[in-house]
Amino acid sequence: MYLNSNRLLRDYEVSDEGTLIVFRHLNHLDKWSITMLLDVFAEQGRQKFAHGKKLLLLVQINDRNFKITEPIGAINLYLLNDKER
Repeated sequence: MYLNSNRLLRDYEVSDEGTLIVFRHLNHLDKWSITMLLDVFAEQGRQKFAHGKKLLLLVQINDRNFKITEPIGAINLYLLNDKER
């Protein structure tokens, strides 16, 4: 599902002024779906920004105890130099 969602959103056109997407009551979804949804938007936001477009996402959660402990949209770069090992 994640890869298909990422491909579908890639074709989404962002206006020249930018696009704002608002999710309300997102805590009604399960945490896996929330994580995947936000991860797809983070990836596509970076892609659109690289092409001069602005995609902004606002998320509203009603549960004060809601937590996501995993990074969302994170890029992990591990640069290894064989001489420095």
